[in-house]
Amino acid sequence: MARLTTFSKLLIIVTVIAVGVSFIRFLFSDSKEVSDYKNTYEYTNVIHDIGLNVSEKISSAGVESVLIADMTNLEGEKKNLGRYLTEEISAEIIDVRKGISLLDRSQLNKLIKEQELNAAGLLDQETIAGLGEIIGTEVIITGKYEVIGDKVKLWLRAIDVEKGKAFFIEDFMMLLNEDLQSIYDSDNSWWN
Repeated sequence: MARLTTFSKLLIIVTVIAVGVSFIRFLFSDSKEVSDYKNTYEYTNVIHDIGLNVSEKISSAGVESVLIADMTNLEGEKKNLGRYLTEEISAEIIDVRKGISLLDRSQLNKLIKEQELNAAGLLDQETIAGLGEIIGTEVIITGKYEVIGDKVKLWLRAIDVEKGKAFFIEDFMMLLNEDLQSIYDSDNSWWN
């Protein structure tokens, strides 16, 4: 009978432990497709998670038409970073859930400009719901963001147009990657 060397025994023990740890992680992990963005905060993971979470909640509510308003910073200003994040999230929601009809937000922006609601600070949940009825959407998703060090914090709110109330509010954190940093820097340059 062949005798195992100390190195072979150690190698077998390490392998058994690694397989055991992987199995335990598998047992206790959530079976959803959501990536572990809470640990990595990687931009692409977080955008994908937003698409999954939002589309899942919208679909479970039976919603078919959605409008995503341009995100603003916490001061309520529309900046390029907010527009970029809005486009990315819109594309991801459509990619994840093909059955959702995403309406063109230029219609909402046109109504807001015509009514000068944004400048007057009158754009609240009830006003958004009324505009949503005019445009013909069931849900309007609004969002705010704030850059905190090397991360971006996002808050998303889905407003049921018929009821005029938010039916979900989510927050996410992601790393400020080079692309986002460049857009953020251009928004905050002295000539803007």
